[in-house]
Amino acid sequence: MKNIFYILLLISSALLAISCSDDDNDTIDKSAPTIDISGSDFQNCTVVTKGIPFTFTAKISDNEALGSYNFNIHHNFDLHTHSTEAEVVECETGEKKEATNPFKLVKAFTIPDSPKTFTIKETFTIPEEYEAGNYHFMITVVDKAGWSKVKGLSFKVVDKEEEKKRNKVRKRLK
Repeated sequence: MKNIFYILLLISSALLAISCSDDDNDTIDKSAPTIDISGSDFQNCTVVTKGIPFTFTAKISDNEALGSYNFNIHHNFDLHTHSTEAEVVECETGEKKEATNPFKLVKAFTIPDSPKTFTIKETFTIPEEYEAGNYHFMITVVDKAGWSKVKGLSFKVVDKEEEKKRNKVRKRLK
């Protein structure tokens, strides 16, 4: 009986040793994705004219696999901040105002095939019927592991008459 117990103990120990291997190379993704907008014409403090399209470009990347991204455009008439960058560039904002007909957009995309890098190029137009003023443009990128990175940009929306005035001033300054 003792011999059977020792044989079973020996077999169990051998099976346990075999099943515990160090070939489990599944590393846990601990890094958030990155967002690079250095090649985009649309930057912090950009002025956009209602009814005229503008294009946002970004190169996004992750150490493992990208999953999705989304855009959120909303008014900043109350002059709130999101502070997504260590170095904050202050834009000319003017006075706070009450929102009466602000533009709002939320748009989400899944990134096909889970690449490590992806280029976003998306064109937006603020329709003329919406209110001019200060806005925020937020992009959120999420990797397959669930880590996210947010980049927030402040921008100003002007109507076509305001843009004409701005162009006249620019011409005089040249």
